[in-house]
Amino acid sequence: MNAAATDVVVLRGLDINGAPPNAPGLNGIRFLAGAALHVEECLIHGSTGAAPNGNGIVFAPSGTSELYVHNSTIIRNNNGVRIQPTGSGVASVLIDNSRIDNNNLAGLKAEGTDNTGGSNTTIVNSSVSGNTNAGISILNPVGGPIIKIGAD
Repeated sequence: MNAAATDVVVLRGLDINGAPPNAPGLNGIRFLAGAALHVEECLIHGSTGAAPNGNGIVFAPSGTSELYVHNSTIIRNNNGVRIQPTGSGVASVLIDNSRIDNNNLAGLKAEGTDNTGGSNTTIVNSSVSGNTNAGISILNPVGGPIIKIGAD
């Protein structure tokens, strides 16, 4: 998705299937620009394409953007949710009442590479479990932006 800076995108009630194993999907949802993305009551699964793809949701805004994931299930991808703002982009993320389980790499991965803006993620009433490499992963170079992750 590459929306205008003031656009709010709402995805509700979707079943996003990455593809069968012999033709893995790139990313379930890829957000590059816009004011906000709301993912509500969605099932996102099967995105296992080669890196840097293979994410259930890749949230990579170049400006200040918000991601809301509510009542959704994100399973069997390489990474469940990958937060990686670009340039001076700033990501504010709220994951509420959702499952990010059984992904091949990380359930939630926050990255600060190629970014100066940083991110702030809050996880509430949700599970991030059974992911092969990590439930929650932060990758940030020396001198990288501030990355905050809180769980309630």
